[in-house]
This record gives sequence, structure tokens and C-alpha cells, in this order.
Amino acid sequence: MFALYKYDTTDSTNTEAKRLLQNGGISGGGFKVPAVVVADKQEEGRGRQGKSFFSPGNTGLYMSVVDKFPANEQDAMLLTVRASMAVSEAIFECTGVRVGIKWVNDLYLGNRKICGILTESVVVNSERYLIIGVGINVSTENFPQELSEIAGSLGVQSAFAKSKIDELRQKVAENILSIKTGAFCDLKKYREHSVVLGKEVEYEKNGNHYSGTAVEITETGGLAVELNSGFIDILQSGEISLKKWGF
Repeated sequence: MFALYKYDTTDSTNTEAKRLLQNGGISGGGFKVPAVVVADKQEEGRGRQGKSFFSPGNTGLYMSVVDKFPANEQDAMLLTVRASMAVSEAIFECTGVRVGIKWVNDLYLGNRKICGILTESVVVNSERYLIIGVGINVSTENFPQELSEIAGSLGVQSAFAKSKIDELRQKVAENILSIKTGAFCDLKKYREHSVVLGKEVEYEKNGNHYSGTAVEITETGGLAVELNSGFIDILQSGEISLKKWGF
């Protein structure tokens, strides 16, 4: 079970979760973990690497799961990978729709992004807490111009009933919290859902531009890319783009 904190509007559920943790809510008994912070609308939804996440009212699922998790760097990467599997399985269980995973943790339906996941950690009173933010476009149709060619919606493309959003939110929370008990640790499933393996990808690293073929997801959740020179580069973080989508 988890405590639920629900808002009509907030800047970001991850940001609100941080405030609840840092403002003494835990020591004062006012904030219990595990917890789920949800909002019908985000005014400043956040994604990875400082990007924003479009979060209009009543068309998406915007939530953050808060709990104590392991803290070392390798665990953080694997938790992010496992969170993407947890969310993709929740979507399938509630809708019957299989989504693909673009490394590290963006979920796609066809060639359009329908979900983003942002993992952050906070230390409060020497205790480390993990905040896993999830944004799913459920029935969003009118995206800003800069997103119109890349963003999609689970509801529009799968006839997903918006009335089931509470069921989906519950399942996402349950799946993510079950990671601590060993669920979603089988990287074979992650590889099966990958939309990048075997594809040509591009990325920036240390100020340089690289391109090659994504060949493997490593046991630590990294992405192995075979460059044109034959060298295998292992990415443990960062952002990649596909040169060409194909299914």
C-alpha cells in the first residue's frame, strides 16, 4: 500500500515530491513513504536532461512514486531501466497495448513518444529517497508545434478509455514499488521491447558526435553501440536518436 497525495494542478509532481520530502514532512509525520504524488495538470512538467514534458489538464497521467531505494550509481541505472519495464507492463495489463522502449526509458507507440520517466534522488536526514516520475499521454491530441511530429497519445492511438486512468495509475504505482522486491529484473524482456537494438543511432558524448548500430543492452542497463570503426562504445547515460524508424 502507499499514501496518495493528489493535486488538481502543480508545477511538477517530482518537484512537489521533493518539497514534501525536504520540508520536514517525514520527520513531522506528515509525509509517509511509500507515496504517490499525482496531478491532473502540470504547469512545469520535467523530463530528462532538463527537457520539459507537456502536461495539459485532464488528458494525461502525471505521477511520482516516492520510496527508499538503493543509492549507488549502477543501481540507479538499473532502477531506471526496470521502471520503464514496470510502466510498459502496467500499460499492457490495463489496455492490452504493447509499447516499445527507447533507451533508456522513453515509451513509444509506433514512432511517437507517449510516455517519459524521470528518476531523481533526494537525501533527507541521511536517508536517500528515490522519486520516479511518470508522464503518460492518455488522450492528449493538441500538442505544441515542436512536438507535433514526435509526440503521441495512448488514448488516441489505442482507443484507451480515459475513465480507466485511475486503474492505470494504480497499476503503475504497484509495479514500480514491486521493483524493490526483485520484480522487473529480467533484462531479456527489456531487450524484447527495445526499439533501438539493431538500429542506427546517433548521440553526443564529451562534445563529440557519434553514430553507429545499437547492438546490446548490457547487464548494468547500458547501451552498447558498434561505431563505424568497429569500436564498441558503452553508454551508461545520455540521450540517443534513431537515424531511421522502422518496424
